[in-house]
Amino acid sequence: MAEDLSDDAADFRCIASFPDDSASFVNGFEAGMLWHRMVAGETPIENPIAYHSENREVFQRMADAQGYDAEFEPIDDEWMIATFTKRPKRFGIITGGRV
Repeated sequence: MAEDLSDDAADFRCIASFPDDSASFVNGFEAGMLWHRMVAGETPIENPIAYHSENREVFQRMADAQGYDAEFEPIDDEWMIATFTKRPKRFGIITGGRV
């Protein structure tokens, strides 16, 4: 018999559960979703949901690598709100002459 996955089903469960529920796996999954948005060039990246505070250092490195400014607003010891804004590209002018 098929499971009832309708919106009004009496119980809730994860349709696609993770094989691992360790903190490092969850943090890596969270960082991967953010990385995808950065590589796509989305700006600003704002999220109405909170990120794990443990990811702050990783998020800052990702932002630096992809040319984003990062702002972090702590909610508590476990959660934060993060916003990422793409920095404008800077172009230099190369003039004639020998180096």
